[in-house]
Amino acid sequence: MKIISLDPGGTTGWAMLDIDMSSTISKAKAFLRDHVKQGQLGDSTEHHMLLWNFLISQAPDVIICERFKAYGNEFAKLMSIEYIGLVKLYRSLYNCKVVWHGSDKKEWANDRKLSILLLLCTPLVKWRHANDALRHLVYFLVFETPRELEPLHVFIMLKLRALQLAET
Repeated sequence: MKIISLDPGGTTGWAMLDIDMSSTISKAKAFLRDHVKQGQLGDSTEHHMLLWNFLISQAPDVIICERFKAYGNEFAKLMSIEYIGLVKLYRSLYNCKVVWHGSDKKEWANDRKLSILLLLCTPLVKWRHANDALRHLVYFLVFETPRELEPLHVFIMLKLRALQLAET
């Protein structure tokens, strides 16, 4: 199963989980890291074709995309709407499932949780949008897990439980 999460804007962050669930989930600490890639498109420049070509080349089964939210940056507002439109077009043409998230969903998967899961990209300022896409992906895997990814959900919850125990 291939899942891509997007944080669209002047720079679009992306994270991708690509995993064959017929294989056994390893107990190795870096297991999730081995199946997740992330990056950013655009660097505050228009990147419609980059995003479109990325979606076409990766052919995701599920896209998680942050909904449009009006913030102060006019350019980012306009670009976000256009990139979301590309996601809607991709969904229509390729019958891909799209899950819409509000920006509040990414707050749950803070830097500490991404770090425990060995997913946090550093330096933080440079990789802000990629980390935001990772936050959407982790939130989805914890709270909206498709049945076929249930073992992965358990793996993540065990790692995060260790964090909770360490903090008490």
